[in-house]
Amino acid sequence: NLMQTLPKHIFRIPEISHLKADHNMLISLPSALCFAVYMKELDLSFNRIQVLPRDIGNLYVMVYLNLDHNLLQAVPPSIRYCSSLQQLYLNDNKLSFLPPQVKQLKELKELHVRNNKLISIPPEIRHLESLKALSVEGNPFLALPSVTRDIKKLQFLGTNENQLEALRFENEPPDSTVVFDTSDTTVTM
Repeated sequence: NLMQTLPKHIFRIPEISHLKADHNMLISLPSALCFAVYMKELDLSFNRIQVLPRDIGNLYVMVYLNLDHNLLQAVPPSIRYCSSLQQLYLNDNKLSFLPPQVKQLKELKELHVRNNKLISIPPEIRHLESLKALSVEGNPFLALPSVTRDIKKLQFLGTNENQLEALRFENEPPDSTVVFDTSDTTVTM
């Protein structure tokens, strides 16, 4: 598809709960997107989106948001109001940080930030009590984010294609020993 913009009026349809506009040429999103308060699933992957609407947090019933393969450099802090969000896909963007407000996504089960420019994960991520999968592959980490050990339900931690020199956490000496309880966790390197 070659769609470059989304029609604003589509977001004023009260019944709209799913929108799949992936593999287009979208550069930006209309601010009217934030009126789609009943939106549960939004797939905008494989576009050229550079900025998310500041009020994306108005989509508080959204459970699935896919923004893979765009040109995003930041996630607005208002993402914290997407309180029903369970799956967040931000792979293959240009993110250099995640806002600490992600800690308020209490229902989040999957966070995918593969192939970005992240050098760390905000320590607030430890408050994501429902998080089961965290994909951080392809980021310039030198050590595993230390906060990952505090995520109680984490079952998958993807770290391959990073610049890890050893299996150690941030802020720990190079000769420290890392012990994993791998009974419920898969670590890929």
